Amino acid sequence: MFNKVCTPLRSQTRTCSSMLLRKAKPVVELDAVTRDLLAKNEIKPRKHSGVVYRQAVELPTWVTKGIKLIIEGYSARQLMEDSSKFYRHLKGRHPPPEKEAFEAQFDNLKNEIRQQKRYENLAPEMEEKVDNAVASKALQMMRTNVQYSSSAVNYDYYNSILYMMARSAPDYAILYKIFHEIKSRDGDFEAKNLLDFGSGIGTVSWAAAQFWPTLKEHICIDASTEICTLAEELAKHAEPKIKGVFHRQFLPVTAVPKFDVVVSAFGLFDLPDRKSRLEVILNLWRKTGRYLVLVEQGTNAGFKVINEARDCILHILNNSKTQENVSQSYIFSPCPHESKCPKIMVDNGTPCNFQASYIAFSLKNAKFSRKECYSYIVFRKGGKCDEKEKKWPRLVQPTLVRSRHSICHMCTPSGKLMEVYFTAGKHERPVYYCARSSEWGDRLPLEIVSETQNDTANSVIEVKPK
Repeated sequence: MFNKVCTPLRSQTRTCSSMLLRKAKPVVELDAVTRDLLAKNEIKPRKHSGVVYRQAVELPTWVTKGIKLIIEGYSARQLMEDSSKFYRHLKGRHPPPEKEAFEAQFDNLKNEIRQQKRYENLAPEMEEKVDNAVASKALQMMRTNVQYSSSAVNYDYYNSILYMMARSAPDYAILYKIFHEIKSRDGDFEAKNLLDFGSGIGTVSWAAAQFWPTLKEHICIDASTEICTLAEELAKHAEPKIKGVFHRQFLPVTAVPKFDVVVSAFGLFDLPDRKSRLEVILNLWRKTGRYLVLVEQGTNAGFKVINEARDCILHILNNSKTQENVSQSYIFSPCPHESKCPKIMVDNGTPCNFQASYIAFSLKNAKFSRKECYSYIVFRKGGKCDEKEKKWPRLVQPTLVRSRHSICHMCTPSGKLMEVYFTAGKHERPVYYCARSSEWGDRLPLEIVSETQNDTANSVIEVKPK
């Protein structure tokens, strides 16, 4: 009887709560420049200044021609099969486990095996033999576990070709999109030199050359001589020629010279442990003149590596604020704040990632679009931060467009994840249409003046990512 009475009440409570949340709205203020441009019909809401590059990026023609010339002597069918497997392997990688965590897990597995097999009251001469067998079995189980599988790849010449076929198009599209955002928001910046750590086949140089023709020096660091050789073969086909490309095997320890743009794209996973990653990140930061760009796969593992680097550099910046005459440095993209990442605080199982569209490489000249997820962070060193621009929230999930309303999941300058309902009736039309036409990864050109409309209704709802 109690359940019969309470069940409808619970249902009504949920419905009323849901209705209250839907009616709530944030107090927002549209950017003044955007408002004027919209009022004068100089731009459409779908092309507001917070929009990040959306088009599918295609490899330059010379890259496609160069790849086809390099693989002429190989079986096309075998290459396609092997490159697909290689792509899946790279997507499933994890950073190498720390020594302490590996040893602890190894000891636990050995104890579990001993309990399952019930190795008790063994003769002294059998103890060593059993220990070796148990250790061998535990090591085999560790290797089959994805979490503890080795992430480092041996880039011999054939594996380098597989990487070129599997990753050239998505890597180029991701870097193109990131550099496009830097160029669109900082149009006066002209890079003269670039440092690329973990350069691989040279996708960073290809993309950077599209936006900064002033680049005169590209220092490419990669431990594999075979992949550097392949990158040089590809660069011979470049149109126009990319000038000043120099390949090195090791990253110099000294802080000079500094480079206008420093990039590490998909290279941190190949380092042996966390200590090595942090040492490299600190070294790259010391060499940064203006922009430091760190990119990894958009998986949980990739996001955690990026967040590790983010926390490391923010720690340096927070300590440097106590010093005098320190040039201002801050997170340029994607975060609108410098607090702890809310994705880590709210749901550690959901990465903060974004999507790039690209035209996949094909041996049959067929053109089809795909999407690739990535996690990244861009730091800007020196110069003054545009406070109004920096306060724009960023969409961290696809916008849900519904009848007469749109739902935006945003990371806000207050360091919170928020879900906001924009409606035509309860918001200004420019605000509503800008929000409705914005996509995952865009910045909304508005400032959240207040998180509540009044004392009774919450305008912005904190939610866990799904």
